[in-house]
Amino acid sequence: MAGMSTRSVLVALAVILALSSAVAQGGVAFRFSTQPSLGLGLEGERARSLAWRLFADLEPGRPRVWFGGEFLFKPDLGALTGNAALSGVRPYLGGGVGMRVTGQADAGLVSSLGLEVALEARTALFLEAAFYLPFGEARGVSRGVLGIVLR
Repeated sequence: MAGMSTRSVLVALAVILALSSAVAQGGVAFRFSTQPSLGLGLEGERARSLAWRLFADLEPGRPRVWFGGEFLFKPDLGALTGNAALSGVRPYLGGGVGMRVTGQADAGLVSSLGLEVALEARTALFLEAAFYLPFGEARGVSRGVLGIVLR
């Protein structure tokens, strides 16, 4: 890998995974992107419909690593509408800051729009459209992300 060793990327991913054990109500997300990339995320609830997420995605073909942190508005449609059939369906919208590391790093804004569906009480599947806009550039990068969250 140009400019970055595989070991440093694995250490960063291991740190994110280790942080998940420190969060009592958090979850670990396994992410697959259309770039293609593989990643890990850490999620936690802040309030009833608010959550935070930290993530790191590795694109081995480029090589490139994405890091990000964002706050998400994730209402449960079952609780919002009173319809039990929609319980566990959570559309979400959010944003924060991120970094893309290739040979050099550039920081920017991250935004996400997605849908999370609970498969059971502690497991959910999500599909999202993610957008990254580097500071100082007019052209951003969009990508689709599919993943699973284990709480």
